[in-house]
Formats: sequence, structure tokens, C-alpha cells
Amino acid sequence: MKLSIVLFFIFTSLSTAYSHSGRKTAAKKKNTLKVTSQKIAGCVHMIKGMGGNIGVCSSKERLVLIDTQFEKVSKKVNRVLRKISKRKIDFIVNTHWHGDHTNGNKFFGKSSHIVAHENVRKRLSEDQVSEFLQKTTKALPPKALPIITFKSELVLHIGDEEVQIKHLPSGHTDGDSVVFFRNSKVVHVGDHFFKNKFPYIDLGAGGSITGFKNNIKKLLEIIPKNYKIIPGHGELANYSDLEKFYTMLNETIDRIKGLKNLEKSLETIQKMTLFESYEGWGNGFISKEKWITTIFNGLK
Repeated sequence: MKLSIVLFFIFTSLSTAYSHSGRKTAAKKKNTLKVTSQKIAGCVHMIKGMGGNIGVCSSKERLVLIDTQFEKVSKKVNRVLRKISKRKIDFIVNTHWHGDHTNGNKFFGKSSHIVAHENVRKRLSEDQVSEFLQKTTKALPPKALPIITFKSELVLHIGDEEVQIKHLPSGHTDGDSVVFFRNSKVVHVGDHFFKNKFPYIDLGAGGSITGFKNNIKKLLEIIPKNYKIIPGHGELANYSDLEKFYTMLNETIDRIKGLKNLEKSLETIQKMTLFESYEGWGNGFISKEKWITTIFNGLK
């Protein structure tokens, strides 16, 4: 009897210790997250933290945010943002609906006007289920939804800066936009560009393999070669980085298309040695296996 009591207390103590240890580890991981900012050009800065890259346009008259990352890191993002400008945020532009770019709307949208393509508002207004990621993204509350929407293009005049927001046809999703800062010679392209990584194409939310590739081709036509490019994920990029990304898309999509035309199964293709030229590109959110699956399932 005494031995049972002793064992009970030992087990309870260990369970409590492990529980506290787990919580401390999670808290420590959150607290050690670094949120940093980088001056790009003109009014434009880039903030990196947890989720998609945030663009900032700060002028004497207005403050604009491009995407908001996750709400759980909003306070850290805000502390970094305050070092750039003390102004309240006038506008938030969401490049698309995914949570790592919009969940922070719940924090930053309390006193700001949120702008996005009309399909972004539709998707953020309802729960979104992703079979590919096996997860459900809950709808955002009304205060975190875009209140200004557009179909094809919108321009904001922020002091001397012209902020041009252009919708891209179904590519990464069905509601993607790129944001040009014309006077600063910078463009934020959202998740149409993962620098030196295989991209995520959300086929379940209006995304398209062919549309994605065509959109990158279009961007290479309309982005001036001297512009600096803020990717959805990764370090600051330039025109040649985007060209390299487009080359990767062509080569990998054509390779899988050829194998699929030979009636090779997805399982067979997954076992093959492919994409040797892009070693390391699958170390991000989308592994080589996931990229092959996306292409295979997305090809008509």
C-alpha cells in the first residue's frame, strides 16, 4: 500500500514536471522568435517574423501594411513597426487569404481599413477546408475582414507614393494581388514567389498550375528589371531571382507532365530521382514530394 502511494506521487510529480517543461519549451520558442525589419527603398520596408513577409509603406501622411502574418506574433510585429513609424495604420492590403498573411488582421484591423480582392473577403468570411494540408482555417471576425474590395486593380496615393494593387488570375489562389510601389521601385508579389523554394499552389482555393506559371511570366513582363522584389516567403529578391524561379517552374512542370503523359502513376514518379538541379528547394514549406504531388494533381 505504501509502495503504491509512493509510486503515485512519483508519477504525479513527473507528469507535472513534464507538463511544465512542455509549456516552458513552447513559451520559450515563441519568445525567442525574432521579428526584424529592413529598409528597402523610398517609403518601403520589409518585416520578417512568423509567416509571409510584411511590406510597409511609411510616409509623413499615411502608413500602409501589406499582409499581417499571425495574430500570435502581432505584438512583436507592432513593436518593430513602431520603430518605423509612430502613426496609426491607415490601410492594410492582403495579398491573398491564407492565415499566415491575414490572421494578424484581428490585431491590426481594429483601427485600419483592410483592402483586398473580392475573393479574399469571400474566403475569409467562411471556414476554409484544405484537403492538401489536412486542416481547417476558421473564418475571421467581421473586424478583421476587408472592407474595401476590388475586381482587377486599385490605386492608393500615400504621400508621394503611388501604391498600385493588381489582381492576378487564378494562380496561387483565386484572390491574389501584387502591390507595386511605383516611386520606390519595389513590388510585393505575395505567395506567387517563394525565393529559391518550391511554391505552395492552393488547388482547393482556386489555385492553378498553369495559371501560376502564366502569372509569373506576366510579372516578368510588367515588373521593371531595376525593381526590388519582396517575395511572399524568403529574403529580399531581384528580377534575376524571379527569372530563376520561372525557369524552375517550366522545367519541373514539364518533367512531371511528360511522365504523366507516359501514364506513370504518382507513386512511381515519387520514387524517381528528379529535380537534381534544385537541390535544397524542397527544404521549405513545400517538400519535393509535395511539389510533385501538386503538379501531378494540378495538371489537366
